[in-house]
Amino acid sequence: MTEREQRLQLIATAFPDRGTPPAGTIVVFDGFDQLDKESAVRAFAGKSRAQVAGLVGVGPTGIEGLWGIEELEVLEPEALHYYLEPFLRHLVTRTDEALDDFGFFLGYHLAEIAKRRSGIFTPAQRRTLVEIARYRAGLASGDNDWSVAYRGHYSSLIDHLQ
Repeated sequence: MTEREQRLQLIATAFPDRGTPPAGTIVVFDGFDQLDKESAVRAFAGKSRAQVAGLVGVGPTGIEGLWGIEELEVLEPEALHYYLEPFLRHLVTRTDEALDDFGFFLGYHLAEIAKRRSGIFTPAQRRTLVEIARYRAGLASGDNDWSVAYRGHYSSLIDHLQ
C-alpha cells in the first residue's frame, strides 16, 4: 500500500460516513459568527460528501478551489466530521504536491479549529489530522515566506492536537 493509500485509509476510518447531517443541525445560530454560519448553511446544507467533493479544489486559479474552507470553522462537530472528509481526501490525493492556496488555507483553518475546539475530534481523528499535517508540513521545506507560513499552519495544527 502506498503512503497516499495509507492516508486515504486513515481518513476513511477516522471520518466514517454516517450520512448527511440534517440541514438544521450543521450550525447553531447563537448570535456569534452569524454571517459565517449563514454562509456555511448555504454552502453545505443538504449536500452529500460526493457533492462537496465535486466542489472542493475546483477552479483555474486555486482561489475558486477554496470553496467552503472558511465555513468549516463554524460547523457543529457532527457536520464538521462529515464534511471535512472530502477536503482531507482532496489534500492527500492531489497529483501535484505544490504549496498551493488550497493547502495553505485549509491548514490555517484547521489550525484555528484545533486551537479553539480541539476537543471535538476523536483520538483517531486527531491522529489522522496529525499524520496529514506532518506530511503537508514536510512538503514546505523552503526558507521563503510562503513555505515558512505554510509549514507554520500545519505545525500549529499538530501542536493544538497533541
